[in-house]
Amino acid sequence: MANLGLKVSDVISKFYDVREDDNIRGMYEVRKKGDPNGDLLWYFFSSNNATYHSSGDDCVIRDINQSNSKYIDRLIAAFEKAKNKEKKIFWLVLVYGEGIGLVPQEMEWMASIETKVDFNSITASLRMTKYPKGKGIAGGWEPCCKRVDQDKYFNTTFMSCKDEEGEFTDAYMKDYFELYDNRPYRDLIEVEYTPENDDEDIFKHNLFGIHITDKNDALSEDNPHVCIGWSDMGDMSGIKTREGLAAEFDKHYSKNARGKGQDVGQLWRFLNDVKVGDYIIYAESSVFHIGRIESDYYYEEVSRDEQDPDYTNNRKVKWLKTNISRKDISENFHKSLMTAMSIFSINDYKSAVYELLRGTYKKDELFVEGERMKPKYKTNVHASIEDRNRIVFGAPGTGKSFLLNEDKDKLLGTDDDNYERVTFHPDYTYSQFVGAYKPIMAADGESIKYSFVPGPFMRVFVKAIRSGLSDNPKPFLLLIEEINRAKVAAVFGDVFQLLDRDSDGVSEYEIQTTEDIRRYLEKEFEGQSVDFDKIRIPDNMFIWATMNSADQGVYPMDTAFKRRWNFEYLGIDEKEKDIENIGKVSIAKYDEPVVWNRLRKAINNKMSKDFNINEDKLMGPFFLSKKVLASDENGMIKDPEKFMDAFKSKVIMYLYEDAVKQSKRKFFDGCDSSKYSSVCDAFDEIGMNIFGANFISSYYEQKRDDAE
Repeated sequence: MANLGLKVSDVISKFYDVREDDNIRGMYEVRKKGDPNGDLLWYFFSSNNATYHSSGDDCVIRDINQSNSKYIDRLIAAFEKAKNKEKKIFWLVLVYGEGIGLVPQEMEWMASIETKVDFNSITASLRMTKYPKGKGIAGGWEPCCKRVDQDKYFNTTFMSCKDEEGEFTDAYMKDYFELYDNRPYRDLIEVEYTPENDDEDIFKHNLFGIHITDKNDALSEDNPHVCIGWSDMGDMSGIKTREGLAAEFDKHYSKNARGKGQDVGQLWRFLNDVKVGDYIIYAESSVFHIGRIESDYYYEEVSRDEQDPDYTNNRKVKWLKTNISRKDISENFHKSLMTAMSIFSINDYKSAVYELLRGTYKKDELFVEGERMKPKYKTNVHASIEDRNRIVFGAPGTGKSFLLNEDKDKLLGTDDDNYERVTFHPDYTYSQFVGAYKPIMAADGESIKYSFVPGPFMRVFVKAIRSGLSDNPKPFLLLIEEINRAKVAAVFGDVFQLLDRDSDGVSEYEIQTTEDIRRYLEKEFEGQSVDFDKIRIPDNMFIWATMNSADQGVYPMDTAFKRRWNFEYLGIDEKEKDIENIGKVSIAKYDEPVVWNRLRKAINNKMSKDFNINEDKLMGPFFLSKKVLASDENGMIKDPEKFMDAFKSKVIMYLYEDAVKQSKRKFFDGCDSSKYSSVCDAFDEIGMNIFGANFISSYYEQKRDDAE
């Protein structure tokens, strides 16, 4: 992005309000009907239905999922106008189920669009899912939107999230987007680098430390730079691989494997890992200096008296603050600069450097009088369920989330504030899960400041530690849905080490906290003199998760990660008693009411016997939610139309697009299976016969006979 010399205040003043744009006026309703003057933090609510038109205060997006939609064109036009006016833009669009007052009763779907425009590019991410109806056609279903061709404008991904009953409830969506409630739009605006905002720029780059122990003029005004030795290597500009660097090293130096590896690693770091824009600390014995890298690597023969001739490998630097006393920083920060390496990564101390540059840094020994006590990790809390690290796994619809929700109530009782629920997805990160320094709005409502924003793990950890210090410690629970949809090793990071629990439920091994986390924790417990240099997970903190290995797009877990969890398998029929004598519905071409559980087991039987489908791809009893299966005193489903729609949009779609995707023509051999919509139409006309002429006699009625 070009440097346009913008200050933060300038960027904020250039926020582009889409409500004022002619191209998209009428597409978004910013306020709820009942509160027309309410501030929804830039949430734009809308709905989508080809037969639902805009009128009065209701504003809709029409035909978003149809090939002739003008939606994309209208958005692009708005983006171009924003760009031409040198505006920056961020908005979040949410659409979700019943209760919002803007979505027609028959529609049950949600979407979020995050869009950001800067001066030279337009990017957007779109997440959508929709069920069970669409386009105003009863029983119809299509993907929520077409995958657009304009990659220049859109980077489109899809994500599906459900609560324990398989629905997008108002409460769930409120929880899911809680992050945005705490992060105003301004924190996501790209801010150009200028001398006025050096401090803010650090969070977008890496932080390195360097030792220059021999004579040098690195701090000179006419040639500010950092440098390292190994001058015998000559000019390394042409070396493109680490292997090539190692081979060249062997020509000039003779070291054992360990020594060679360390030296080559440091050379590679200086040549390649350090990027223009990164920050660097030049550490001397009693002081240090903070700078910003301004050039790529270059080789320079030394002919001046001020610099040792070995320092031929250089990077240009802009010095931002010099001669900072080591006595003014924390002990941990001081120790981090004492490594024997010539160049090293110290990303854990970005927040400290940020505050040093702003002049707001305070030495973190908050409790200088008396000794600090350790957190109470062994609280001897009474818990009705002993498993601290627990993963419940099984096929789709086996009731994993429902089971954990029941056990949550057993563990916590009525203490609803003692747990958090989070859903992992492929883009989920360590900074979201544990926490990170992020921009937030200052108290004046105008300026931006950076503070540590804790993630769900850290929030539950703090509550558990605080409770452990009380006279009546209570259990706390972090509940992770679909844990293997994210790269768990990266999401957990160093917290991974804490998952090893001893017989008392406390982490067997402690980890050193980062500067960011330690200072955050000490501020949370200010006045209690608690030592957070190292931490463990206490025995009153429980981490439970669900896992569905059958999902598309899941990531494998390595053995070391799995070893730290107690795995609990839910069999395919384990919870079927919960739906006994309910779920009966009339279906075409069958004289008696069809029983959902019997039909489900018949489909499973055909998949496993005829197509060798693994059990983790079969369907559990709750593949259709209790809401869909709600029945009267005779076991008949109260809303048969809702069942039919759900069967097509969930069961048939799952079979067609996932479970029997490679054999769908043979699996649906009783109808035209060339298109998903054709199978749905056939189900309306011939019911279970879509699965073949012998399905009823060989599978469905066989299951009835087995039950009897």
